[in-house]
Amino acid sequence: MALLDSILSFRIMDADKERVSMPLYAKVDDTTALSDLATAAGAFGNDMDPVIDGQITRIRWEVDIPVNPAWKSTPVSGAEIERVGAWHYTLSVPIGKSFTIDVPTFAYSLFTGNTIDQGGTGVAAFRARLESASPPVMLDEKWNGQIEDLLSARKAFRKHRRQTSRG
Repeated sequence: MALLDSILSFRIMDADKERVSMPLYAKVDDTTALSDLATAAGAFGNDMDPVIDGQITRIRWEVDIPVNPAWKSTPVSGAEIERVGAWHYTLSVPIGKSFTIDVPTFAYSLFTGNTIDQGGTGVAAFRARLESASPPVMLDEKWNGQIEDLLSARKAFRKHRRQTSRG
């Protein structure tokens, strides 16, 4: 048994519709099932609801998962947070909308000009993972739109460094 760091967070709304999150830092046994985390979060909510005037509108439990030691131990020279592989998808619901998944520090060697080269096995496996529609994890757009077709996979740049250097 290993204990993992986690954050149980409750979003609470007041009468003026202002919202705030209340984080609780916790250790979680690495053998704990997701259903048991949901039960524990519900128990916290059951005990908190009678002692607050606000409304609990959301519960989130983030658990730190150990990084695979076989992955890179240091970044590749020249890796840039602001260089992203932008995977742009259409959504089947709502109709006519689109969604982009930005992958930071996307491998420079996997671009052909400004386009992500779809020919490599690594890129194909990653794209298949993004588009997987089977349990246990099915990605969707954050407002529950259904990812449908890839419109483009291109190089893009964030403005991260410029914003953080302004203080």
